Amino acid sequence: MKKKIITTMFVGAMLPFQGIADSDVGGHEHAGGHEHGAVSDHHTMHDQVTDKKWELYGALYMAMQSNYGGSALSHDGEKAQRNLFLTSDGTTIGFRGAIPLDDELKAVWQIESVINLDEVAESSGHGHGTQPSNHNDSTLAGGHNNFLGLTGGFGTVLAGKHNTPFFDATIQFDLFHHLPGDARALLGSIPGTESGSGDHHASTFNASAPDMIMYKSPKMGGFSAEAAYFGMNETLAETNESSSAYGIGARYAQKGFILVAAYEQHNNFDLFQADLNADGTPETYTLDTTTGIVLGGMVHFFDGQTMVGAFVEQLSASDPNFSDADRVGYYVNFQQRFMGKNKFKFAYASANEFEDKDAAQNFTLGYVRELGTATEAYIIYSQTQNDEEAAYSNGTVGPLGHGGDPSTLAFGLVHSF
Repeated sequence: MKKKIITTMFVGAMLPFQGIADSDVGGHEHAGGHEHGAVSDHHTMHDQVTDKKWELYGALYMAMQSNYGGSALSHDGEKAQRNLFLTSDGTTIGFRGAIPLDDELKAVWQIESVINLDEVAESSGHGHGTQPSNHNDSTLAGGHNNFLGLTGGFGTVLAGKHNTPFFDATIQFDLFHHLPGDARALLGSIPGTESGSGDHHASTFNASAPDMIMYKSPKMGGFSAEAAYFGMNETLAETNESSSAYGIGARYAQKGFILVAAYEQHNNFDLFQADLNADGTPETYTLDTTTGIVLGGMVHFFDGQTMVGAFVEQLSASDPNFSDADRVGYYVNFQQRFMGKNKFKFAYASANEFEDKDAAQNFTLGYVRELGTATEAYIIYSQTQNDEEAAYSNGTVGPLGHGGDPSTLAFGLVHSF
C-alpha cells in the first residue's frame, strides 16, 4: 500500500494566556488544565518534577459507570448487556524527588504505581467471587513512569520507564485521559497488535515504555525537544531476534498556542495477531517495523477560557507476512470554561481503515465542576461507532466483538495531591 503523506498547518491568534509552567523534565501544558495553572493537572502528573528532595503525589479516581456494548456480540458470541459498576481506573500513587549534586547538577527520580480503590487485590488473598477480566489489581511495583536521572544546564537524561515521545505529544490534547473517551481508545494503536512496551493500556505508541534512555532538552525560547531509545533488553521468543525502538519529539509553546510533532519507530518490537489457525488458536508473529507520526496544535482564547486543539497521526506497519499498510487518525477537542469553575468539554476521534472496513469514530461530551484547587466532579457520555470489522472501545467497554457501538455514561470524582 502506498504510504500517505501527512501535512498539517495550525494557525492561532496570539492572545493573552497564563499556562501551567514547564519544569526542567516535563510538565507540559495540558488541554484540560486548571485556569491559570493553580495546581498541577492530574492528567500530566507523570511529567511533573518536584524541587523537593522527596514528595508523595498522585490522583484518585472514582466513578459510577453505565456501560453498554451496543450491537456487537462478545468473543463468546453472547449479546451485550448493560452493566452498572463502580470503577477507580486511573488511580495512581507516586514518589519523586530532586537531590542537589555537585556542579549544579540534580539527581531526579520517580516511582509511580497503579492503585485499585474499589476491588480486593488478587495479591491480598482475600478475594471472593469473580471479578471482571479487565479489573485493575493494585500494583505497588512502579506500573507507570519510573526513572533515575540527572538534570542540569544541558537538559535532562533519564533511564528507566517513561512515556514515549509520541505519547508525550498526544497526551497534551486528551481532555478525557483515564476517563471514558480517552484518546487512546482509538488512536495510537495498530489494530490486532500487542505492544512490545507491555504498557497496561496496550497502546502501540501511546505508551509508557520500558528499558528506556531519554534525553530532554532545556527550553530555548519556547522550543524543546526529546529523544528516546527503548526496548533494548527485549528478545522475542517468536523470532529470537533482539528488538528495539526509538522516538523523537519537538514542542513549541508560546502564550496562546502550542505546536507538537513526534516520530517513533519500532523494530521487531510489536506482536501482530492474524487470523485463527485451523485448531482455533490465533496465529501471531512479530512485525518487522511499525512507525508512528503525529502533528498537532492547540490554541487558547480569551485569557484561557476557550481552548481548541487538534492532531493528526499516521501509523504504519511493514512485514513480509502481509502488504505494507498504514492508517491515518484524527483528534479534535474543545473546552469552554464558564461561570468560574465550570467547564464544558467535547472531543472527537476518528481512526481510518488500516485493513478493510475496520475504521471507527468516537465522540465524547463532558461537564466538569471544580470543587476546589485539586478536586473535580464530572459527568461524561462517550460513544464509539465501529465499522463492521472494527472492535474499538471508548476506553471503558471491552473486550468487544466486531461492528458494535459501545457507549458509557459516567459520574465521578477526581482528586489530585
